[in-house]
Amino acid sequence: MGKFFSRFEEYFIAFLMAAMTVVNFANVFVRYVLKSNLHWALEFTVISFAWIIFLGAAWGIKSGAHIGVCLLYTSPSPRDRQKSRMPSSA
Repeated sequence: MGKFFSRFEEYFIAFLMAAMTVVNFANVFVRYVLKSNLHWALEFTVISFAWIIFLGAAWGIKSGAHIGVCLLYTSPSPRDRQKSRMPSSA
């Protein structure tokens, strides 16, 4: 049970993605085959996607999976990077 709670974000994100896929597939089927509509399908998809974003950010912070952007460090040439470094105060 401890493993389940430690990986809850991953399981819940996978569940939401699977539920979104099934609901969207069902909505396409109902719309084009039965000529009707599931009015709640779009709302469910938007809300689920928002939860996936928030839970994914939390999971990324917990696991250290966020991408770091070092634009100011990697864009100058190596020679310019050496010039811009502050001297260490010993």
